[in-house]
Amino acid sequence: MVEFKVLRFDPDVDKEPRYDVFQVPVESDTTVLECLFYILENLDSSIAYRCSCRAAVCGSCGMKINGRYGLACRTIVKNLKTKKVVLEPLAHLPLLKDLVVDMTDFYRKYEIVEPYLIPKEIPQENKEFYQSKKNRKELDGLVECILCGSCYAACTMCSWDPDFPGPFAFLAADAKLKDDRDAEGRERLLNLISESGIWRCHTELRCTDACPKELRPTEAVNHLKRQAVLYPFMSQKKNELKEQEGGKVRSITPPPPSAPGESLLERRSFLKTVFLGGAGLVAAVFAGVFSVPLLSKGVRGWVKGWINVGAMPEVDVNKPAEVIYERKKWEKGRLVTYPKRAYVVKNEKGEISAIDPTCTHLGCICYWEDSIRKFMCPCHGGAFDIDGKVVVGPPPRPLERLEVKVEGGELYLRNLEEA
Repeated sequence: MVEFKVLRFDPDVDKEPRYDVFQVPVESDTTVLECLFYILENLDSSIAYRCSCRAAVCGSCGMKINGRYGLACRTIVKNLKTKKVVLEPLAHLPLLKDLVVDMTDFYRKYEIVEPYLIPKEIPQENKEFYQSKKNRKELDGLVECILCGSCYAACTMCSWDPDFPGPFAFLAADAKLKDDRDAEGRERLLNLISESGIWRCHTELRCTDACPKELRPTEAVNHLKRQAVLYPFMSQKKNELKEQEGGKVRSITPPPPSAPGESLLERRSFLKTVFLGGAGLVAAVFAGVFSVPLLSKGVRGWVKGWINVGAMPEVDVNKPAEVIYERKKWEKGRLVTYPKRAYVVKNEKGEISAIDPTCTHLGCICYWEDSIRKFMCPCHGGAFDIDGKVVVGPPPRPLERLEVKVEGGELYLRNLEEA
């Protein structure tokens, strides 16, 4: 007999979740799901859980088993090597009843990455979307996800940031990025490089450890990060936009053919031409490399001055209001726009100020937790009060403040060092 401690919650009856204990007979090959069926059929017919295929294919029976997320149908009780088993629902999702959670938000985040094929071209009637064996091999470990939610529940970022899609979504995005049949694979990065996207992942490897199909979502996220760095140079949409703006590719007209009887260069002249041409090329490269920093010295760094954030938000006393604005920066001769977040604060005297939520420890983006009235860092648990002062380590210094100006109902922000 094995003791099963199951989390119970019925919203129609219970105010708070509780645990019920059941004694279940177990054989050498009995699974956790079979034990739940035994409880349902013999001990308590009101217990609620999800299941379907019983073969680790559908992903319906994902739950927390003795502190680890996985599939109940695939977990052999004897392999747990304990006489006490604790069953709990998936984390980060609303609890409906007992071991059943609301997956609505889970699937909503899945839709963000557009996890379906957007073909480059429609094949002829009765023809398939051709994919080479080599490319299909590259998708191994990316398309086998069964959406059980184990990685989502194990990921701490899914708890800290409600807009973080989750490892399963990034796995699907990476699959479409590598699929040579898909026309929008690389452009899907536009949905993933936001503040709550791939850069929110801190490579804790919890998702990889929890996956019952032994997939590697962390590896997929890291690949997406590398591709995101290359994105500005490889984006098809960017090239199309450049063409629309009048950018043209200069065509090179080949020289006319030699007239009949015209002699070729002598060997000495040929070597001389190659030498001089090579020396000129090296000189041009050096000139280009060293001239760029000199010529672009005056347009480096952040663009200074006031930034119009938009209409002044409604701010309650001692309750920050979040605003998103765009800050521009010169990088390698290009003007790049970065979305930035700030919190507008009003004190008891009615004075308005603004705080940059970038943590001064590792650069994570903090958020305001109204229940404890603190700015919390999602990475290491550091906290700041409403004035940006450190109240819980390890941040070494307070949050930076921004200069505020309100004119005509419009909010303007400026970094203090630019004043």
